[in-house]
Amino acid sequence: MPASELDADKKSSWFQTLKSDAEKEGVSIEIQKIIVDYSLPYSEAASNGDLSMGPGNDRIAEALRTIEMKDVYQIEKEKIVETTILLNWPEGVSYERAVAWGIKHGLKLSTPHDVFAFGVENSSFSLPLMPLPTSGPILRGIPTERYVCETTGFNEDVFGIEFRNYRQWRHPIFKPKEYFSFNRVWFIFLKPADTDL
Repeated sequence: MPASELDADKKSSWFQTLKSDAEKEGVSIEIQKIIVDYSLPYSEAASNGDLSMGPGNDRIAEALRTIEMKDVYQIEKEKIVETTILLNWPEGVSYERAVAWGIKHGLKLSTPHDVFAFGVENSSFSLPLMPLPTSGPILRGIPTERYVCETTGFNEDVFGIEFRNYRQWRHPIFKPKEYFSFNRVWFIFLKPADTDL
């Protein structure tokens, strides 16, 4: 997306108000535009571009087939530009609390399509690196991982993307909601269509 459009979004009164509310509560916030093709089958969206399916791909593929067959999210099959709002709690937060915060502030919940599109489009998008978590999953290897996850959830599990910046390697993950409670997780929300930026 053109940098001028993103700069205008950042300066908008709507985003400035949201940012102020977030900062008052110690929540880190980022904004980014992405192109999301909701007409793609979920399996294709998850493996689009150079997004590797990575470990656990059988479980991921099975979950994607399930939501495809049941039309879980009932999304219009179109290709559009979405304005994503990413939120991070530096001390960590439960998935439920993060989602509740977004809903309270009028944000639209994201789906697997959104998080996969974010992963494909933002191979070089540098999310701020938080300190090592004091709770939650133990990170192994090079401590540069960041996680981005959708905010709709599927039963008790959530789709996300793992980023490893130095190698620019990332892959979809599908984990229980409690997995996403530590401080390197960024939760994706969408700007509501009826909100002026």
